[in-house]
Amino acid sequence: MAGRLRWAAVGGMLLAALLLQVAESRPWYRAATRTWTGNDLAGGLLGALALALAALVLLLLVVGRWGRVVAGTLTIVIGVIGLVGTLDSRTPSAEQLAQAGVAVGEGSASGGAWWAVVGAAVAALAGAVLASTAHLWPARRHRSETSTRAPDAQADPWKAMDAGLDPTAETPSRDAETPDVERDQTSSATR
Repeated sequence: MAGRLRWAAVGGMLLAALLLQVAESRPWYRAATRTWTGNDLAGGLLGALALALAALVLLLLVVGRWGRVVAGTLTIVIGVIGLVGTLDSRTPSAEQLAQAGVAVGEGSASGGAWWAVVGAAVAALAGAVLASTAHLWPARRHRSETSTRAPDAQADPWKAMDAGLDPTAETPSRDAETPDVERDQTSSATR
């Protein structure tokens, strides 16, 4: 269950970044002489938010529990900023319409802004899942932690010797009962 929630949070963040990036290039408002895209109306906000989400996904590779909580909180904030920014700039201002020579009320909104609304909502939801399940993720291993398995004699003979193994043997094993010197003396005495 925790693994699914982890992938749902990361997948939601990536999906939100994709939706916000797509929404920036989609037409949001159409008039007879001009079409405004999300980039024209939101001023590049959505692309910046999409980039920030992608950076947070990469950051999740190296942070611990509290870093994931902070990343989840930032993802929620990104979702809220995207939602407020989208709802605030769905239609061109009167000044933008006048510059294009379009009368107020002459054009109509197209569906591009809804891509941004859905993307922002997905980001906020993914951030909530990430922040609430951060403690369920497996802990990162540090470089100083050693492996619990026996060293491979072929891979690193020095580590095998440090562990008390014979790296020249066919199958390295520990013979704690009789050391090699005693075994050689015993075998020569029985001949």
